[in-house]
Amino acid sequence: MKTHGRRNEDDAGENEPLLRIVILCAPIVSALDHQKADFDHTKRGDISLLTVRGVLDITNAVDIKSEVIAIEEAGVRKVLVDLGALRQIDSSGVGVLISLFKRVRYVGGQVCFVGVSGQPREVLKILRMDRALDICATLDEGLAKLGGL
Repeated sequence: MKTHGRRNEDDAGENEPLLRIVILCAPIVSALDHQKADFDHTKRGDISLLTVRGVLDITNAVDIKSEVIAIEEAGVRKVLVDLGALRQIDSSGVGVLISLFKRVRYVGGQVCFVGVSGQPREVLKILRMDRALDICATLDEGLAKLGGL
């Protein structure tokens, strides 16, 4: 039994399993080295176009999160997110997309996601985000939905 942070003889070895887990996880952590997110942010009239390519996961979600914050701070009210070239997404990536959606909607804006396919589409479907988010098949559909055509 522990008292005031001190260990007695009965506690010997209590932390060994945790230590082993941490040591075994070290190679996994090094495999998660930061990979720069591949994205572009451009303007088409009053619409911000955020194009995300490749992989959006825990290793690079912070890069796009900073762009999401910049979009919010700029007071952008129409955002089109092109995910047509996004091959893979994890929960961190989904979190960034949801954050963008919530931040823009909070100020009365609109966000439309276009070109979602493959694994990202399946992830959004499993999470039922395909029901909550505005998703269009093509860039032109998304632009029309946001009033940009």
